[in-house]
Amino acid sequence: SPEGEITHKKDKTKPSSSRNPTPPKLGTFSRLCVCEEPISDKIDWEKLDRPRDLAAIGVYQGYGWYRLETEEPRAVRRHLFLPDCEDRATVYVNGMMVGVWGRGPEAVRKPIPIQLRRGKNVLVFLVDNLGRDNFGARLGRPKGLYGQVWDAKPLRLGKFRVRQDGDFSRRMIPRMMSHMLETLEAEPMWTAEVTFNLPKISPVHLSYTGLRHPIIIACNDRQAGFIPDSGGFGDVTLGNELRKGKNTLRLLLWGDLKPKDLEKVKLHLLTESISAGGGKKWFSRKWSMPSGAGRVVGKGLPAWYRCRFKYSETSVPLFLRISGAKKGQIYLNGHNVGRFWNIGPQEYYYLPEPWLAVDNDLLIFDEHGHIPSGSRLVFRPAGPYRQ
Repeated sequence: SPEGEITHKKDKTKPSSSRNPTPPKLGTFSRLCVCEEPISDKIDWEKLDRPRDLAAIGVYQGYGWYRLETEEPRAVRRHLFLPDCEDRATVYVNGMMVGVWGRGPEAVRKPIPIQLRRGKNVLVFLVDNLGRDNFGARLGRPKGLYGQVWDAKPLRLGKFRVRQDGDFSRRMIPRMMSHMLETLEAEPMWTAEVTFNLPKISPVHLSYTGLRHPIIIACNDRQAGFIPDSGGFGDVTLGNELRKGKNTLRLLLWGDLKPKDLEKVKLHLLTESISAGGGKKWFSRKWSMPSGAGRVVGKGLPAWYRCRFKYSETSVPLFLRISGAKKGQIYLNGHNVGRFWNIGPQEYYYLPEPWLAVDNDLLIFDEHGHIPSGSRLVFRPAGPYRQ
């Protein structure tokens, strides 16, 4: 080859079978049981004096169950709204799933229509703790369902009046976020104002998605919160800042703002608490791996599936590729492998060698009962993201 040029000869030899062993075959998945919390009155619940976050009921990871019992004098249609719920909650009313509150596929953060009947009604919530922020203004925020359940309706907003600059003081930024001041002061700042009317004082929930700006929220010249750019979404409930009649909402935003972006700001009027007052009872229950087989019939209910497989020791890492199921948890021989979600980016889940045996028991929990048919085991020497 010419001087200084490095050449590589392509290795045309095929890898030996010892370097690429055949992965084990999964047995057939069978439904072990469904979760009876949404439909049964015969299981034990812990009574609560009020809705409490997951940590307060002893749930520090995974899921938690909440149950609300309410007596209604007549049949009524409500529009369920959960301003104090993180992160996702599958909602059941009298045994039927009515929707998913939260963020991500199949979930909403807007009123969920429900029908309550005359007499006793049971609302059950399967709440998923998606994890905690490790920096920013949301540090230490409670998880789970830690506030009241509301009937709500959209509050129509007019067009924001936008101008550059505005009244800003360094004191508006919380001390724990003061490191952002230098960055904010180097960015263009905008003021956006809009008015809305309240015939009577009732809480108003403000939310947005896809608005990637640090934002200060104020109502009637009272600051309600500072939200840094945390993925483009944020929310706050206005209460003491409100007054009867005309209210002025003011936003301070930093960065390159297009007035059309403000269409992503939504207000919901929380008209009445569904869960507070006489005749309302709150309960909680820990979510856990089943101790054995149970009821297997229940369309749309969360469900556990089991299969078995044999394993021969090898030095190549073994991974599970989930197919069919959408979102849930994986257990191997009683050990929690972790959560899965078909939105990615992870598709392969490592099965640690110390947890493997000759005969293995694999349990899959899916939030909506989807069977993980089509799942398979694979060897991936380079890990879950490279092959």
